Amino acid sequence: PDDMFMGEMAFLLSNRRSATVIAKGAAVLIKISKQDFVNLIRENPHYGIFLARLLAQRLARLNARTARLNTEYLKLHAICEEHELLP
Repeated sequence: PDDMFMGEMAFLLSNRRSATVIAKGAAVLIKISKQDFVNLIRENPHYGIFLARLLAQRLARLNARTARLNTEYLKLHAICEEHELLP
């Protein structure tokens, strides 16, 4: 709810989009060309700050998830070593 899906990674890296979105209900899709978006950022620098914050939030979530997975891996690895399950 109240979320947006921008495709900012593809935009910034000049790649094709790699994700698929399916709406559960009514949604609005707005297509903005790369040049129009660049012009919007030039005219409204806070859009660039918004984009940077969005990317920073996603990176922070990914870092937290990676740390959790690493912790779980280390726990499992220790258990496997304890029970001599590793080669």
